[in-house]
Amino acid sequence: MAELINYLFTHSGVLVQTPTLAFGAALDAGPVWDMQWCPLGGYSSSASRLGVLALACASGDVHLLSIPKSFLITDDRRSENAQAACDNIKR
Repeated sequence: MAELINYLFTHSGVLVQTPTLAFGAALDAGPVWDMQWCPLGGYSSSASRLGVLALACASGDVHLLSIPKSFLITDDRRSENAQAACDNIKR
């Protein structure tokens, strides 16, 4: 399972809002050992992609997730965005 958590702190370090799940992906590959953002070429304004996240899993697989910019949307489209990202998983 990979999770991106949405939270907001003030400059003085005070938590402003309760942390919420912004994006999640369940993988059948065991625990995720490491996550890294793609250093170059992941962002795409034309494809509305925030970036590419690589997940190294206990199974030995590396999964690439295309994270949409719109995962930050907090309305009913959140589940659609999560499904679209899961459809882009590559092994």
